Amino acid sequence: MQNVDLSSPPDLQTHSHVGLRQRFANSFLLLCRRAAQTGFYQRTRTLFSRAAATVTHRTPSLPEIFQEDAIARLRAAGANIRDIEGLLILPGLQTTHPNFRSNGNGQDESADLRRPLAKTEALLTRLEAMGVQAQDLTVHKGMTPANMTRTISYLLIDIPQIPGQVAICDQLGQITFVSRTIEPPEFWMHATKQQLHAHSDIIRIRYDGEGRWLDAVQQALSTDGFIEKLKHRRTGALHAATTRKPRPKKGPLSKDQIRKWLVLFHEKEGHYPSAKDKIVWQKNGDGEWTEVAGESWKLIDVALYQGYRGFPGKGSLGRLKEEWGFSNDLPPEMLAQWMRDFHEKEGRYPTTADPTVWRKNDEDLWVAMPRETWSAIDGTLRKGCRGWSGGSSLAIFKQERGFVSKRPENPGQESPASGLRL
Repeated sequence: MQNVDLSSPPDLQTHSHVGLRQRFANSFLLLCRRAAQTGFYQRTRTLFSRAAATVTHRTPSLPEIFQEDAIARLRAAGANIRDIEGLLILPGLQTTHPNFRSNGNGQDESADLRRPLAKTEALLTRLEAMGVQAQDLTVHKGMTPANMTRTISYLLIDIPQIPGQVAICDQLGQITFVSRTIEPPEFWMHATKQQLHAHSDIIRIRYDGEGRWLDAVQQALSTDGFIEKLKHRRTGALHAATTRKPRPKKGPLSKDQIRKWLVLFHEKEGHYPSAKDKIVWQKNGDGEWTEVAGESWKLIDVALYQGYRGFPGKGSLGRLKEEWGFSNDLPPEMLAQWMRDFHEKEGRYPTTADPTVWRKNDEDLWVAMPRETWSAIDGTLRKGCRGWSGGSSLAIFKQERGFVSKRPENPGQESPASGLRL
């Protein structure tokens, strides 16, 4: 490539022999010179030097420009920038990206994998919002890899205040690694991506949009309260935080109390709770239903299994219900009562098309039975569960009980109750 006199850029119209890259470099050079002449010299000095290097050497890739911008920002803010004579993060076994297109020699011809992403710039902005100052960072920059899908080096950012490390690459398809400890650069120079993924103290984060990616990195750095400790350091309240009284633990819990809560829950909801149910019901002195503050069936199930609050451990809410015979079986008399309640409210007996199973609460108001539908009940009767042997159906049960809706006015009309022609 020929050198170009920077004092008088050539007329691109008269040099048709100049290649596309050469013409782009010359145009970029002329743009930088004009911008500098209009008073933006401080900002365009770096761009001018890049353009000169482009004309005399080669055109830098956009990922390289993004990375250089981030390094310049860090250096201007007082960060410690260190160059490493080696490749950070060995490629190991290559995985195929969805946009990979091979040229027959195992090399990727897809431009998407080389598309730049200003991930480092975005991360620096998020770290500042988290209270991390740039002058406290140490950034290690490895050598640019050759003959790889990865066209620029990883940056290894040490964050001693947290402490933690982030290995980041401003290129699409390159994984971000977050370490909960600060490892020496030699560790990252001899580790493959597969080894880092298997490491217990390193979290592997894919880029799935800037917002979600930044949230995932911040969450990884915030593990074990590191960010909270950092905020206390910044505000000078670390001592107060470390001497703060711990939050009181929940008191001991007896099986008798759990049994009472199970009975009350069944009385109110019509079924026994599982760990997915949040509210633990109780009755106050006036007989009104109230929630038990600070309790949930999930917490009770965890206490039984982990051995908290006076329990030996390895238990569960399901085992207690089985031990006491508290099952969510559906006795025939209960099903018959639900059908009578439905008939009282709707004027007909239910079919599988009806979604709601009605019942009356203590205030004599109609409420829907949670997690119950007539279609699910029909499946229970057919398949055999909740105390049923199977081989039945909702229509058969209604016929056996004599639950037949009134004959429709029009002959041949299908009955909404049984689905049979009357």
